Amino acid sequence: MKISREQWQAISPLLPQVMELSDAAREAWLAELDAVQPALTPLLRALLLADQRAEAGRAFETASVLARAPGRMPSDLQSGQLVGPYRLSRLLGLGGMGEVWLAGQVEGGITRDVALKLPALLGIAGVWRERFRRERDILARLQHPHIATLFDAGVADVAGTQGQPYLAMEYVEGATLLEHATQHALPVRERILLFQQVLAAVGCAHRQLVIHRDIKPSNILVTPQGQAKLLDFGIAKLLEDDATTSAADDLTRLGGRLLTFRYAAPEQVHGEALSTATDVYALGVVLHELLTGQSPYLRVRGGATPGLADFQQQDFAQPSSLTAAGGLAGDLDAIVLKALRRDPADRYGTVEQFDDDLQRHLERRPVLARRGSRRYRMGRFILRHRLPLVAAAVTTLSLVAGLVVAEHQRRVAVVAQVRAERHFASVRELANRFIYDIEEDLRGLAGTLPVREKLVATSVKYLDSLASEGQVDPALRAELAGGYRRVGEVYGGVGNGNLGNTEAAIQNLLKAEALFDAISRQGTATRRNLDDQRRVHYALVALFFSRHDPRWDEQFQRTIAVARRLADGPDATPYDQVTIAGLLLEYLQQRYFADRAPQRNSPLLQEARKRMQDVAPRVGTDIRARGNLAISHYALAQLLVVPGATIGELEGAFNGLQTALTMLRTLEKEVPDDIIYAAQADMVQSTQAEVLLQMDRPQQAEAEIAAILAGVEARSARDPHDNEMRLKLWQALTLGAESAFRTGQMTLAARRALRSWQIMTDLPDGTVDMINESPVSVANADYFGGLALQSLGTAQLPLACSHLRAVEAFLPRFRKEMPDLAADPRRFAQLLPALQRCPAQAPAGASGK
Repeated sequence: MKISREQWQAISPLLPQVMELSDAAREAWLAELDAVQPALTPLLRALLLADQRAEAGRAFETASVLARAPGRMPSDLQSGQLVGPYRLSRLLGLGGMGEVWLAGQVEGGITRDVALKLPALLGIAGVWRERFRRERDILARLQHPHIATLFDAGVADVAGTQGQPYLAMEYVEGATLLEHATQHALPVRERILLFQQVLAAVGCAHRQLVIHRDIKPSNILVTPQGQAKLLDFGIAKLLEDDATTSAADDLTRLGGRLLTFRYAAPEQVHGEALSTATDVYALGVVLHELLTGQSPYLRVRGGATPGLADFQQQDFAQPSSLTAAGGLAGDLDAIVLKALRRDPADRYGTVEQFDDDLQRHLERRPVLARRGSRRYRMGRFILRHRLPLVAAAVTTLSLVAGLVVAEHQRRVAVVAQVRAERHFASVRELANRFIYDIEEDLRGLAGTLPVREKLVATSVKYLDSLASEGQVDPALRAELAGGYRRVGEVYGGVGNGNLGNTEAAIQNLLKAEALFDAISRQGTATRRNLDDQRRVHYALVALFFSRHDPRWDEQFQRTIAVARRLADGPDATPYDQVTIAGLLLEYLQQRYFADRAPQRNSPLLQEARKRMQDVAPRVGTDIRARGNLAISHYALAQLLVVPGATIGELEGAFNGLQTALTMLRTLEKEVPDDIIYAAQADMVQSTQAEVLLQMDRPQQAEAEIAAILAGVEARSARDPHDNEMRLKLWQALTLGAESAFRTGQMTLAARRALRSWQIMTDLPDGTVDMINESPVSVANADYFGGLALQSLGTAQLPLACSHLRAVEAFLPRFRKEMPDLAADPRRFAQLLPALQRCPAQAPAGASGK
């Protein structure tokens, strides 16, 4: 059937309306149209008949054997014919855009079956060819295990099919998403896990700036092995498309209304601008149907199609109200309804956020869609940690009961010294149990910072009150000091997450230091006291260094002195001995950052190496000793990574970092509930990426950074209060901006730089300064992000130039404070040419008119 361009332009706005009507309503609608525009009715009836045939075979929606093709083939193609290097086998489906055949590759030395898409060449063939070209270009960019793979694309040049365009795609045999879930009677959890595969596929497309625009269950196949495959990007639109040419305008007019009403977003139905949020809406409809077996639209559940009113009112039933299946009320209701919000800005911003909320539900953590109350968040926490919390609850209740009893005894027998002492001992035991036992259990769990802060602060109040009641004995003084140390670490210490309040951290740590000094003067310090004292000094080192406070050196000397006392004592452990080695190496590293002078010949370096060699065979299964030995390898490698390092030194540093990383990743697997080993491994891997960049291996560096970002993103999302984890994310993004730029990925470099700037803006003041060389890291993000933005076009030029000028302003300080780094001619080498491409700034005080 031939259709002219004018005919198509007349009927294309009518097709979506009539196709969504029931059979009875459709006939009445056609009768009304026939009275007004009789020339259009025969064309519409013919197209509707072709659509019914295509729907019977699920034509062109999938590349699977879901249904047999109609008995009469609609084209001249026959089984056995060649189309390019492919021999047709059998017709799988057909539709308005063309046909899909099962075919075999017969050239190129490869034998495989493919789903061969053959676009129809109608009277508007030029527009269809353009749509085919776009689909080919889009699919070539999308490489993902849950997206049907594009093998080949071209135009046939053999007799009989010459001029026929084709797309050779992965042949997927399976059921649609809903059919698979129904056939296998999948429980809710398994349906969510299957849906997360689809989210991963759509996320891959979005990262390539591609939106699908027609996500529906029939475009999602599930193989017998349970692997989801997303199909048919035939009407996908690149987000970066400009569509300014006449050909693009034709395509937009033709393709803009190619949608499925029951899965289309409101902005799609109304012809408004589309975005990734459009796909989020369709995914919300799919998830609703996957969980309930029913559409969110009341009209669809009644056998009709959604009308414009449905897209304006957005009055959906909660999924839990439409099924007897348990587990939907609450979290899943909120997640689905957030994805289905009418305003795109109110939906999930990305499919990754959508996926993260589903993962939070699976892990019984609070979902962001609910913005739950404190009671809801606590309920989620209890569900995640039922067994340890039941035990903790029993212990806590018994302790609270003991506290109540102790308080009662104090009031009724205040004159009895023995009872007063009993009260004193009971409250003291309770406080210490909170500080040293329960807080210790919580510190390895993500998301517990607010609980740890309240727990330890309350415990210290108990100890303060005891200290005020009478003479402070050495044991109580040590308990107070230990409590202040724990509070300081929660506020702003190193490791296990912190709240980013460095001032409060320093105040509490100095209180602990004064108490430990008093214990040392009395000569009553125990091993536990000494270990706590070492931790206090070390925490003050990091805080003072980040604030450029010269007291950091004295604190480091005191840290080393206490560590030596432990390591050289008669009851020293491998942990004590490897700890002093790591501290010596880290001190040399800090001295380099302070003085800009390499420390390769320091006697402290020789001492550290000897201690590491002596203790390595004896660490055995000691988790803490192995962790500190790994960090010692890391610190030793860092001493080699200085300006002017030879290739041999960089290779040696890289090998040492690899040793440290292997040890830490092993510990991460052995102790999965303790987040510190994962955080340390990310730190080591980040330094590896820096070394690879120094060795001019940006591709390898980019692979390392991508791995770091994946882990840090996940851990940062689990605990939004953890500023230390957000700081690590900032570090990875700033380094990633450089690696992406140096591998030619300008869009990725710009995206990472933009995120790093936003995180730095949101972090508490002074947080970024806790990183050594932080001014250089900030300047690098400005430099590579500015260059990347500048390369993307004039729209980003003002923002790019503002960051490049920030680098220019930093240079005098850079040359003065870090002359060794500034001497590298490659650093900021493209800054001057980039600044020359920036518009001139108006003189201060000038005003343009």
